[in-house]
Amino acid sequence: MWGFPSGSDEDGDPWQECFDGHDNDCDYDRDCGNSGCEFVLNDDHTKVCFAGEEKVCDSSSCGEMISNGIITYYCVFDPSSGWKWSGSWPSGFCCSDDDCSGYDPDTHTKIVCDCPDSGCSKHVNNNYRCVAKGSCSDNSDCDPNYCCDTITGSKKCKSEDTIINYGANLTYAIHPLDLILPKVKLIIQPRNKKLKQLT
Repeated sequence: MWGFPSGSDEDGDPWQECFDGHDNDCDYDRDCGNSGCEFVLNDDHTKVCFAGEEKVCDSSSCGEMISNGIITYYCVFDPSSGWKWSGSWPSGFCCSDDDCSGYDPDTHTKIVCDCPDSGCSKHVNNNYRCVAKGSCSDNSDCDPNYCCDTITGSKKCKSEDTIINYGANLTYAIHPLDLILPKVKLIIQPRNKKLKQLT
């Protein structure tokens, strides 16, 4: 059955003949089943013909790479236009925390992926981009030279030997030396007396 009238082989020129559901050149091969449609994209780049099949780019194929040895496409999320096959991996794009690395220089929290999926630690903008986690739940969320302040509830990464006042009589000095079993030095001081020395 003829579909989009190309008047020629079903070869992706125009692109519609590879995605219209018809055997346009009457060779018993339809759409992506035609070798001429291999690596042809539809108009919004959400679909591509690959290995004789139509491949859709969506969240289930996030980060998937396909290549014919000459051209390579990645399934990526564009915040302005949604999912699409792209010839490049956008800067900061991620599908899970595993795609992100390093620590934020301001908050000293690890860089994680912001997306709605379970492999992401942040679920704010859900734009599949690497961002600073912002707050910590334990020392593993902080730069190795920092510790997570879970004592005061601030959930911020504090630097070595930071002194935290908590309540009227307690002063804590954070030491990031025990990263597996977080510890703090606890000094109990009488009310209205100054702390003279930390040991």
